[in-house]
Parts: sequence; structure tokens; C-alpha cells
Amino acid sequence: MYIDELLSGLRDKGVGCWFGKFFVGAIAYADDIVLLAPSASAMRAMLSVCDQFGSQYSVKFNATKSKSMQFVARGRVKRHLASRPDFCISGHSIEYVDKYVHLGHVISSDLSDKGDIQRCRSNLVGQINNVICFFGKLDVVTKMKLLISYCYSLYGCVIWNLTDPGIEQVCSAWRAGIRRVWGLPRTAHNNLLPLISCQPPLSDVIAKRFISYVQRCLTSDCDIVNYVVQYGIWFGRMASPVGCSVQHCCNKYGFTADDIACVSTKSIDKYFLQNVGHGTVDTARMLLELIFIRDGSLYVNLPCFAHDVLFLISYLSTM
Repeated sequence: MYIDELLSGLRDKGVGCWFGKFFVGAIAYADDIVLLAPSASAMRAMLSVCDQFGSQYSVKFNATKSKSMQFVARGRVKRHLASRPDFCISGHSIEYVDKYVHLGHVISSDLSDKGDIQRCRSNLVGQINNVICFFGKLDVVTKMKLLISYCYSLYGCVIWNLTDPGIEQVCSAWRAGIRRVWGLPRTAHNNLLPLISCQPPLSDVIAKRFISYVQRCLTSDCDIVNYVVQYGIWFGRMASPVGCSVQHCCNKYGFTADDIACVSTKSIDKYFLQNVGHGTVDTARMLLELIFIRDGSLYVNLPCFAHDVLFLISYLSTM
């Protein structure tokens, strides 16, 4: 209620960014406010509104905690960055940055998701290392459950462009963690890992979360959320991160953009099993039994066989 007057004043100024009929020049969440303007003069006008609000209601905007970022069209970066306009709030200059963490998500001036994907990968690797370090002596099934419980957050993945090649680095880090938990060679085949861990590939998990997110947006009570996602899917298409990701899912899982609102995420779970061969499934079953024998969960009264278990695990997982 306290900040509503500022947001209304910014909208009424009429100089910020608009998306269709919706004003998106001032996006607020708790005590965070983001201003979006198409030009330097428009941004200065909006900052002036903030200064006036601050003077009237004794609010001081902290310039040292505020950042400026210039988004530029592809192919025009060098020319624009050479002449960045200056902005001030409460009489102090605002620093320019190329990346900034806002609400836990890394926003980049080049409009790419690389910074946020790298953040997610770093967090994932750290979480996997913690689980293996602190619970390394537990059985593999328990460690796998801990891995899923503590390393599966993937915060922010629903707004990534799923065509970004950096996502494969996150998936690769997850596969490396599964190999370590199950004590498999680093060269163990990727297709075996979902089968022995009873978890779909991480790329499918990310796709499921994205589809669920889009479906919630399409039924959202917030008009602007609904409008932006609809525009991305049916009009923006490949020029929109949402449209790109929807098209990626359509191509991979065999449905159309018109079906996105009613696609069942269970069909994504079946996708991997439908495309993996029976031979791979049989190999994974044998591999599981050998791992349980190696770890003592299964007992085989053949002393001479115990010496061959490690060789067989290595052979089956990499052949």
C-alpha cells in the first residue's frame, strides 16, 4: 500500500516500457523495484518520479545498492556500450553492470541465460560434493535419495531458453554425480544412468518443470503473466525465450504448441523409456545386481566371482 503511489506515478508518467497494453516499466517485489525504459531520457524521467516520491514520503533510495544495465540489440553491442548514459538517484550516480543477481536469478545485459545456468551448475556441483562427502559411507540407494532431495532444486530453470547449449553442462554435472554415487567409471554410458537411478534424464526434468510453469502461466489470474506467455508461444515464437523453449519441447517430445496447455508431464517421463533399447534395459538390470553384490547388499556364495565383479561393472557400464 505504501509503495502503490510510486508505481502509479511511474505508470502515469507514460514514458516507461509497455508490453502491448500492459505497463511493465516498473516491476516491484517487496522492497525491490526494477525500472525499464526504452531510452535514456525516459529513464531519467522515471528516476525523477522516484526522487519526488522519496522527498514527499521521506524515502531514500540507496544508489550504492542500485545498478544500471543497458540492453542492446544483437550486433550493436560495441557501438552502444561506448556511450553509456549516466543515471542518478537521490543525487548519487548509479553504477553500470553487465550482470546482476535479481531475486536469485542472474540477469545479463546480452539477454542470455549463460550466467544463470552457470550459477545453477556451480550450486549443483557444490551440493553433490556435500552429499557425497558427508554421506559417503551410506548405501547407494540412500545416497541417491539424498542426491534427489538436496540437489534437485534447479531454481530459475523454468525461465531459461531450453535451446541454450549451456544446459548440457548442468546435465553433465548431474550425470557425473550419479556416477560417483553408484561407483561407476567416468565413462559409463549416459543411457544407463537414468535406468539404474530410477530417475529421468535431467534435461527431461527441466522440460517437465518448464511445461508445468507455462501451463500455470496460461491459467494465471495475473493478466500480464498470461498475456506475455501467450504472446511468446503463438506470436513471438523463436524471437521469444518462451516460444523457443516451447518449440524445443514440441520438436523433442512430439506435440504442437496448441497442445501445450494440456500436455501431461507423465508423457515426458515415458519419452526416455520409449527411446531406449531393450538391450540397454537388460544391461542396467545386470549392472544393478553387480553393484549390490559389490556393496554387500546381495550375497553370492562364489568366492572366485567376487574378484570379477569390479571388472564386470566396468565392462558393462562402458561397453
